[in-house]
Parts: sequence; C-alpha cells; structure tokens
Amino acid sequence: MSPTKLREIYALAQSRGINPYRYEELSDLVRAIQRVEGNTPCFATPRAEKCCEYGCRWRAECLALAGKSPTQTIH
Repeated sequence: MSPTKLREIYALAQSRGINPYRYEELSDLVRAIQRVEGNTPCFATPRAEKCCEYGCRWRAECLALAGKSPTQTIH
C-alpha cells in the first residue's frame, strides 16, 4: 500500500477517534474503523469470499487481498 494511502487511513482513523498507532496490523485498524462507522468489521477476513457490501469503502482492497475482482458478484 502506498504511503499516501496509509496516511489517508491513519487520518480517517484519527477523525473517528481511533489511535491508529495502537494497531500492529493494517487490517485490524481497518476493522476498527468499520466498527466505529457501524459496519461489520470484516476487512480481509474469510467473509470476503461472499461479500455483498457493494457500498463499502474497503471493498476493492479487501477483495484484492482475497484474490477476487471488485466487479464480481459473489454468492
């Protein structure tokens, strides 16, 4: 992930009241953001195989980690 993208994620976390430096793994930080935003904390988990959250801000990155295309319909 690019340094610019990391800075954006850290800034987003901080804007949500999350200390991004307390997370060792980026996926854990993203899941913390998902929780605070009221979403299912599922980033980079096996749930990506059946993701139907088309409006999720993390969908493309999550599916890429799972080896899926963001445009695929997964059932």
